[in-house]
Amino acid sequence: MICSINDTRLLQGFNPNRNDEQVLDAVLVPGQPPEILQCSIPLREIEALLDNQQSTRSTQAQTDKDTARQRQKQTQRKASKPEMQV
Repeated sequence: MICSINDTRLLQGFNPNRNDEQVLDAVLVPGQPPEILQCSIPLREIEALLDNQQSTRSTQAQTDKDTARQRQKQTQRKASKPEMQV
């Protein structure tokens, strides 16, 4: 849950598997590092999430490159086809 007061945002995280126990409490201010007031999220879970996020970004970047290549090939094919004259 994120609550906003002026430019400052309060970020709270809850564990749905433990009766919505609060596991994260942080203050976010633009241009400053986050101020973590409480964090009881196990390090292995944070690392797994970050690894998954990085993997997702890498996969998306490769998909974007593949799509761009396909479009470029289609454009080249269209340009190389001789036009029929009537």
